[in-house]
Amino acid sequence: MSLVLSNDFMVKRNILLNDGMTWPNANRYFHEGVVSYFDSIGALLDISDVVFVDFQLSNLFALLEQKWVLYFVGVRIILITDSHLLPLANYYKGMFNHVDLVIQVTGTSKSFFNKLEHVMSGGEALSSSNDSLSSRDIYLLRKSLHGMTIRDIADKLQLSPKGVYTMRHRVLQKMGLTRMKDIYMQTANSYR
Repeated sequence: MSLVLSNDFMVKRNILLNDGMTWPNANRYFHEGVVSYFDSIGALLDISDVVFVDFQLSNLFALLEQKWVLYFVGVRIILITDSHLLPLANYYKGMFNHVDLVIQVTGTSKSFFNKLEHVMSGGEALSSSNDSLSSRDIYLLRKSLHGMTIRDIADKLQLSPKGVYTMRHRVLQKMGLTRMKDIYMQTANSYR
């Protein structure tokens, strides 16, 4: 995806937003589900200036790059997240004013859409966790997923390798995971 902002980009974005915008476009069922739901309730809520982000572990590569948030400046962002990426979602919510947070940890689709309507109507999304990743945590995840060694990450962060392992363990705990392998498996499956 090109992140160059131009007048052409604004025209294309406005056309896309009129139909309801979801990102990333890897999961067509996500797009169809969200847009179809808002179509079914009619014009009760205006979604023309909203982008719904599929905030799940399989999209982690794209979500770790902060450029995607800047791509949607001027648009309200609704994060539809799984429990693993809730700490990353909390990070973005804390960093960017136009990011809202919607959580679907467990529950029925009805309770999820009730939460979504509540946020779309201007209500505050209540989070089940205040755990948030830091910019260093995000750097560690990004570099690990791109194959950088623990030693190289340690050098960049001016930590010992043991310090990086400890940091990685804490990040995984925040995400409700135990091994990096869990992340690799989810992200690899999304690119098949």
